[in-house]
Amino acid sequence: MNQQDKECLAVCSAVIGAITVFGVIAFFIASALSEQIAEQPSVPAAEVRIQPVGSVAVDGVASSQPAKAMAPVAAAPAAPMSGKDVYTKACFACHGTGAAGAPKVGDAAAWASRSAQGMDVLVEHAVNGFQGSTGFMPPKGGHPYLTDDNIKDAIQHILDATS
Repeated sequence: MNQQDKECLAVCSAVIGAITVFGVIAFFIASALSEQIAEQPSVPAAEVRIQPVGSVAVDGVASSQPAKAMAPVAAAPAAPMSGKDVYTKACFACHGTGAAGAPKVGDAAAWASRSAQGMDVLVEHAVNGFQGSTGFMPPKGGHPYLTDDNIKDAIQHILDATS
């Protein structure tokens, strides 16, 4: 095998490795988001919201029946989630893989300086977002439906699993 073949093999191996890593990260992100997609409103609820609110009449002849009054659609009460549930659904994609510079669960050295700041600071950074020297934490991990208590419970789960 000549030098050019060896270089080509090395480049191809690096590209295949990078694609594999990207695929694994995409898989974890997609699995974390799949629960959110399942929670989207059903088709009938969407059809109720887009019903016409009136009709057009030309020379006193209506072109369609008047729309029925739209009943308010109440959101289903969210089932309570434990800190572990929140971590699994919303935090694992980054804190399980180290994506975007996120400290991994179980890495005591990475969490030591963070936990030393106290729970209030950790919750504030997780709720409002934070740009640190090693990475970026989007507000609520990119999951705006989470409550502050959900975030706090997830942080406590991470700290418990790390210590």
